Amino acid sequence: MGDLPEAGLYLKTAGQKTFYAHHWSINNPKACLLLVHGFAEHTHRFEHVYSKLNSAGIACLGIDLFGHGRTEGLKGHVDNFDLFLDQLDSALLHLKEKYTDVPIVLYGHSMGANITLNYIFKRSPAIAGAISTGTWIDLAKPAPALKVWVGKMLRNILPKMTQETELNAHLLSTDTTVGDAYIADPLVQTKMSNAMGIDILEAATYLRNYSGKFTFPMLLMHGGEDQITSPTGTVALSKRLEGDLTLKIWEGMYHEIHNEKEKEKVIEFTINWIEENIFRAK
Repeated sequence: MGDLPEAGLYLKTAGQKTFYAHHWSINNPKACLLLVHGFAEHTHRFEHVYSKLNSAGIACLGIDLFGHGRTEGLKGHVDNFDLFLDQLDSALLHLKEKYTDVPIVLYGHSMGANITLNYIFKRSPAIAGAISTGTWIDLAKPAPALKVWVGKMLRNILPKMTQETELNAHLLSTDTTVGDAYIADPLVQTKMSNAMGIDILEAATYLRNYSGKFTFPMLLMHGGEDQITSPTGTVALSKRLEGDLTLKIWEGMYHEIHNEKEKEKVIEFTINWIEENIFRAK
């Protein structure tokens, strides 16, 4: 599997598919957080978030989704969407075995938030709370019709064929150094296979049409000026859900609110929400 960073490990799904994970562990945590990154990136792009969460008494586990980062396999590809959900099943089981009787929060960003919310609504995991940021429900600009058509036509014939997404890295944050670092990151890749692309678009459609109840605190956040995924999708979803929901739109911020110029405010808000809704509710 190659060299692992310190505290890195490999987990297996129930179907014996291996994926990379990393612990940001602490002694006697008040809560645990499982973070699911967005498309093209990897879990180590959240190092500063994990550090702040650890300081607040929250242990963290990050995973590299299939098709991403240190998880082996064709980059930008997953055979089917359910394999992402299987990853979350395995990661949650790992956390529950490591931290007995500690509340677990799911945190997804962008495509990872799409996956996380699909997982919650379809598999009803036993968790204490959920956070989503920049959820991929509505794209700020619709996916190019020709690429979608090609993806649908070739999904079952050439599922692993990838197309360049042409993501503009400088729309991630108003802080231009974030985009520069993203472009220079060797673990970032920006191609998406026919299978993954169509599966994610269909998962977004599921969220666009979903309504229902949930049984634990949920925090939905989005950058008000996000030009990658539109905050309108998050706002619309919030109106169709019934439960203990907090909606926070960060005006003036782009897609990666945790990497914005005022990221400290975003992370502090997140920690305060966890303390109020998870620590005190335990």
